[in-house]
Amino acid sequence: MEILTLLKANIRKKKGTCISIMLLTAIIVTVITAIYSARDNYDKALENAFVDSGSGDITTFVRREQLTEELRTSVEEHALVERVKYYDAICTNGMHCGEHTDGNNQFITQLREGIRLFNKELDGFEDEIPALKSGEIYLPLGLKSKIYCEVGDTLTVDLIFGHKE
Repeated sequence: MEILTLLKANIRKKKGTCISIMLLTAIIVTVITAIYSARDNYDKALENAFVDSGSGDITTFVRREQLTEELRTSVEEHALVERVKYYDAICTNGMHCGEHTDGNNQFITQLREGIRLFNKELDGFEDEIPALKSGEIYLPLGLKSKIYCEVGDTLTVDLIFGHKE
């Protein structure tokens, strides 16, 4: 009881300090809530994007020469495997556009059904996918931004064993 009495007296005597502490606490709680909410929304949006695209939980790259019928059967019939899809791809060890480099591994595949492309203004999606000319590829927007690549630029791709294309 004495603690409550002292607390009330302290609040009456030092109103400015008490109000500023409450205001600071409210600001901190608001910022933490906003950060948590943004993170939660990001996680949910990413999960929904994976569900919408039909992406698997695991992606594995196997050289065509090593993909035997026995390996296919073993994977497809495993109890933990829901579905398996096979795509031909070129696996890279990095890409260069001019002096800008991305050292991350990438894989290049044919454009599949269900993939949407941004329009040139980057404010929406293409209604119909424009046909590529010989030697052209579509890049993910993040990779395009990272290596500062524009339409018509030459992209150098690092393949295995030091080979470049």
